Amino acid sequence: MGMICHQQRMTSIGRKNSMTKFVVKLDTTRMMIGLPPALIAMSGSVVRFVRLHRRERFSWGEFASGMIVSGFVGVVASCLCRGLGLSIWMESAVVAMSGYSAGQMLDFGQGALLKWLERRVR
Repeated sequence: MGMICHQQRMTSIGRKNSMTKFVVKLDTTRMMIGLPPALIAMSGSVVRFVRLHRRERFSWGEFASGMIVSGFVGVVASCLCRGLGLSIWMESAVVAMSGYSAGQMLDFGQGALLKWLERRVR
């Protein structure tokens, strides 16, 4: 997905046979497609953290886990929005809100996917 594998033929000096070497190059353009949605979703997670935990002692673990989950959910929501053909403005709003409620979105998406798969198997 984010990597391109090239197969290069290299000839060893002083040897009659040749070696094959696989070179992995990062395709940064493809990798960057998911970065803006992840950052937008993470900003939603920051807003939620500030709203719900402003009176509590700061917890790096809770903050970091919220950021990781919201980044993942933001990328998934972005893919769904692009698949549905939504405008960039609608996509941004959906991604930000999915970052705000990332855990709930993940649980809802899992339930919906499992129900869909159950119907397809029957």
